[in-house]
Amino acid sequence: DERVKAAQEEARRERDTMRKAHEKQLASLREATELEQEGWRAAVAERARRELAEREAALKEALTLERDEQIQAVVLRLESEASEAREVARSEAARREASAAAQSAAALKDAKKTEAKLLQQVRAADARAAEAEEAMESLRRDADARASRIRWLESQLTAAQ
Repeated sequence: DERVKAAQEEARRERDTMRKAHEKQLASLREATELEQEGWRAAVAERARRELAEREAALKEALTLERDEQIQAVVLRLESEASEAREVARSEAARREASAAAQSAAALKDAKKTEAKLLQQVRAADARAAEAEEAMESLRRDADARASRIRWLESQLTAAQ
């Protein structure tokens, strides 16, 4: 009877020892998993931030290049048109002084129409650039909302654990 009790006591101690070892192992695994998850979350958040910054920079650069190209084209066109108008005015002035004033006025009127049209194009380009800025701001807000959602989910996950 005492041997049975001693054997039962020994078996209980072994079970307690095994249970404690198992609990320590589980706690260690939980901690390692939590650290790994935190690292993963941080890496994902950083990657998302980097990608957003890269997209924003690329979009800004593309818009700036497009605007610069449009401005350069407008400048070249204006220079070309002005040069043509001056040449026409000079040759006409040499041939007929009287008609030179009328032709210069017509060329000036055309140049003003072209200038107004080009100014309209520049305004349209500026409007597109503003829309792109708004789109970038929207993307920024979306990224901020997603980051906030991630933080919230992480807090929920932490609270659940």
